[in-house]
Amino acid sequence: YLLEKSRVTRQSSGERNFHVFYQLLAGGDAAQYALGARTADYHYLAQSGRDAVAGVNDAQEYRATRKAMATVGLDDGAQRDVFGMLAAVLHLGNVTFA
Repeated sequence: YLLEKSRVTRQSSGERNFHVFYQLLAGGDAAQYALGARTADYHYLAQSGRDAVAGVNDAQEYRATRKAMATVGLDDGAQRDVFGMLAAVLHLGNVTFA
């Protein structure tokens, strides 16, 4: 996967944003970051019309991501900081200006 910043703000039809956003919503900790569980509520996730991938369990992948982060030495506090930043990106995507 290419880690390009334009992919965060815009996806082609049928293409998902970065998987970690969907993992965060499905993983059970979304409320901790004032997030709901519906991808349709977040502009950066809703615009492509695709929120699921056949055979991919985002909640399971979230747990695997957290485990991998711990394996490379990120403690719970650092992990919360990372997911807090990701949540902030989702919230900022919903900001509109008149």
